[in-house]
Amino acid sequence: MTRFAQKEITRFAPGEKGISQFALQVVSILVGDGTHIGKPPRADLLEQLITAALTGDADVLANLSVEFRKLRIPADVAVDTYIPAAVERIGNAWHNDEIDILDATLATCRLQNLVREFGRAWNADSSASNSKRSVLMVVPDGEQHTLGTMIATTQLRRLGVSVCVQLAPSRAALGDMLENRRYDGVFLSVANLHSLEAAENIVKTVRLKRRSSIPVVVGGAIVSFNNVAHSTIGADMTTRNVREALEFLGQRAPRYATA
Repeated sequence: MTRFAQKEITRFAPGEKGISQFALQVVSILVGDGTHIGKPPRADLLEQLITAALTGDADVLANLSVEFRKLRIPADVAVDTYIPAAVERIGNAWHNDEIDILDATLATCRLQNLVREFGRAWNADSSASNSKRSVLMVVPDGEQHTLGTMIATTQLRRLGVSVCVQLAPSRAALGDMLENRRYDGVFLSVANLHSLEAAENIVKTVRLKRRSSIPVVVGGAIVSFNNVAHSTIGADMTTRNVREALEFLGQRAPRYATA
């Protein structure tokens, strides 16, 4: 990864405006050529995205959007492949003391803003899909980053699923949501072990309110910790693949029209 001198990192850069412009330009690539799906990101383009995230330089994003259009790399590949890879590289750079925590945090926030801008173009209500599925996406108390949650949410919405996102809801608030609206499933986004107790309490609330009838799926980095999500949290399924999660819901839950 390219090392940045401190003076090269614009901590509060006005270049944030380039994020929305980049998203609009890449979203305009309605049909990719299919060659980039399921493939690792190109090293040169990934390096540019990391540079843009670290520096907030709108010109870098502008140049990157030109390359994306030239290569016909669609927005879904940008979200599913390039942004997660950039986050991983930035995290590794922080762990290796190549950048400090503030730089890493600001870079992650810029990537979150980019995912948010992409997400504006993916709305379940306007999707061509007629699945009419609805899920409740919950982030337990104690989670410090929501980028993974945002990526999973955009993936679900692109598939025509209505997603209600709740960040660290209280038991009372969660209970009210489950009583007042019907969902095909509850998705928990859990990244670290410190959130296990909060996640377990969420599952208990779901079971109490719905008498175990609604499937609970756990995703996020916690899935990598052996079978901890099953044994400790009490989920019905653990996966980091939203398509697998939806297939599981299709086997376990009826379809409810969104409310």
